Amino acid sequence: FGDLVTCHWWSDTWLNEGFANYFQDYIVAQIDSTLGSGDILVTGSVYSAYSADETPSAVPISNENVNSPSEISNHFGTISYQKAGSVIRMMHHLLGNTAFANGLNS
Repeated sequence: FGDLVTCHWWSDTWLNEGFANYFQDYIVAQIDSTLGSGDILVTGSVYSAYSADETPSAVPISNENVNSPSEISNHFGTISYQKAGSVIRMMHHLLGNTAFANGLNS
């Protein structure tokens, strides 16, 4: 993701950043589950995403009206990283390992 696989436009930045955010903890958990990186993801990313999302200045996770450099830069932050990673985590848990992996590979 990111440099090799990327989205068509800045409005979908959350996909690139969310997958990077999610997989950094997921992969560590797969390598050594005793480190508790899954717990770190929940306490760090999920809770900070909830907190950022409830503010009056919160931006949508995806917004088609991204046309200027300042609008692009507004898409990088807690919402595009932590909330996006949290949404991807939810999808993974909802779908299960097999369906999630199949979706990523197709």
